[in-house]
Amino acid sequence: VVGALPPLALFLHGALTGSDILVISRLKSLGYDVADVLDTASLTSDATGKDLIVISSTVGSGNIGTKFTAVPVPILNWESALYDELGVEASNVNGLVITGQTGIDILDATHPLAAGLTKGVKTVLSTAGDMTSLTTIVPSAKIVAQSADGSALPLLFGIEKGAALNKARIATAGMNTSAYPPP
Repeated sequence: VVGALPPLALFLHGALTGSDILVISRLKSLGYDVADVLDTASLTSDATGKDLIVISSTVGSGNIGTKFTAVPVPILNWESALYDELGVEASNVNGLVITGQTGIDILDATHPLAAGLTKGVKTVLSTAGDMTSLTTIVPSAKIVAQSADGSALPLLFGIEKGAALNKARIATAGMNTSAYPPP
């Protein structure tokens, strides 16, 4: 559409890392106008008018907390310590980190979060590293990929608008817990 404005993304981060800079660059290459905001300076109102919120694993979870749980904007979250606040952790605890991983097991290659990867185990890290997961995910979650180490822990998942979440935190998902940006 001629004159259409680009989609707007809010990128929340701690101290900017090389990975954060690459993610911002990728979002821009996908056509997003990106506002990057330091976690300690973030306000709920930063989400106003945004089409997507990306939460980096570099944020301090206490600096984000529940600021964005009630906003009508999809969230792509990479900070496992926020899984409880976002209502996706069924046991109401923080997420967990799985160490020494190189691959993920794609279960649903048709889902947008699979980013075009085919079904099966895919190497995503050239050197063993950490991946975030959950102790117990809410039943409404659509698991797209799980750990490839035999533990079958969810790694990529989405929650559809209106789906049940951990009622101790948030009863149902608004548009605030699913994010399907273009791959």
